[in-house]
Amino acid sequence: MSLDHIQQASREQFDRQSRNYGPSHILADVADIVGALDGVFLLIDGSVPDGEPQAAEWIHAVEKWRDPSHGRFLSPCEWSGLCRDAGLEILKCGTTPFKQPDLHWYFETAGTPQTNRDEVMKLIKSAPDQAVRAFGLAEEDGKIIWWWPRLSLVARRN
Repeated sequence: MSLDHIQQASREQFDRQSRNYGPSHILADVADIVGALDGVFLLIDGSVPDGEPQAAEWIHAVEKWRDPSHGRFLSPCEWSGLCRDAGLEILKCGTTPFKQPDLHWYFETAGTPQTNRDEVMKLIKSAPDQAVRAFGLAEEDGKIIWWWPRLSLVARRN
């Protein structure tokens, strides 16, 4: 089988799997693809801080109101564990703060309905200290801002 056939079959298999399964199922296929191609897997995604359950619960609630299709963010430890369970070796895993500079822009971009925006605003006004600290929730120049932990993970097949 040629490399082109492997790549095409891998893309088709990944497309099918990613529509029907969660991260652990997808990562098993990723591990197979990465192993077949002797490549690496790069994941960049929003995340939540390790060991901050109250902050994670808060941001999940915010995101579910902002976008009802939202599942949940995984922490670096959760992603690393899923990758290791799938047979991937973690080469790098960490987060970098990424500024969300204007909540209302975020609403507009996502097309968030007004009733959902109101619920998010309630959550922001009642945010627990752990969430305020973990996400740097603040007001800046009249805009509500926070800092996302942006996860970067690089892995290869064991």
